[in-house]
Amino acid sequence: MDFQYTPEQEAYRAKVRSWLTTNLDKSLCVDDPRDERIAPDYETFVKRRAWQRTMFDAGWVGSAWPKQYGGQDADLMEQVIFDEEYTDAHAPVLPGYSGIALCGPTLMQWGTDEQKERFLQRTLSGEVIWCQG
Repeated sequence: MDFQYTPEQEAYRAKVRSWLTTNLDKSLCVDDPRDERIAPDYETFVKRRAWQRTMFDAGWVGSAWPKQYGGQDADLMEQVIFDEEYTDAHAPVLPGYSGIALCGPTLMQWGTDEQKERFLQRTLSGEVIWCQG
C-alpha cells in the first residue's frame, strides 16, 4: 500500500497552506483547537464567526459538500489534507461546526427543498449556527 500523497494532492496542500497563511489572523489561533471547541467569550465568538464567513466566501467551508449546496465536492484525501493544514495552522473550530458536520448533511439527505434552500448556504456562511443538546 502506498501512503504517499500524489503530486496533485501536494499541490492542493500547498494551495490550502498558502490561503491559510495569507488569510488566518493570528489572533484567532489556538494552541489546541480540541481544548477550545466553543469560544470562551462573545467577542471571540464574533471574530470566529467572521472568520467562518471569510472561509465561506473563499469556498473552504464545507469543502466536501456537493457543489449544488455550496461545497467543492472535495474527495476524502482533499478533506484530510485540508484538516491537517487547518490544524497545523492552529486555526479555531468554526462556530458553525455542528451545522457543517451534522445538521447540513442531514438536511441534504432528508430535508425538504424549502429547508435546503433556507438553511444550507446560511449554515456554511455562519449566518445560522446550530447546536446539539
